[in-house]
Amino acid sequence: MATENTDKLLTEIISKIDNLNTEMKSEFKQINTRFNEVEKSIVKIEERVAGIDKRLSNEETISRTALGAIAGGTVLAVAKYLFFPN
Repeated sequence: MATENTDKLLTEIISKIDNLNTEMKSEFKQINTRFNEVEKSIVKIEERVAGIDKRLSNEETISRTALGAIAGGTVLAVAKYLFFPN
């Protein structure tokens, strides 16, 4: 009788361990799936940031050029007004 109870108890314990193992595998698969989704999102964000960085760099160049043109035009206008009045 004692061995029957022990065998039954061991069977129940093994069954519970197997169930927990199955549940843990399922949870790890879900976590892995979510992790992969996060990695994909990070890659997309990095690509967007790189694109924004390039556009910002181009806009800085354009802004500097425009500012230089305005400053140069102002200097030329002042010089014309001072040295060549009509």
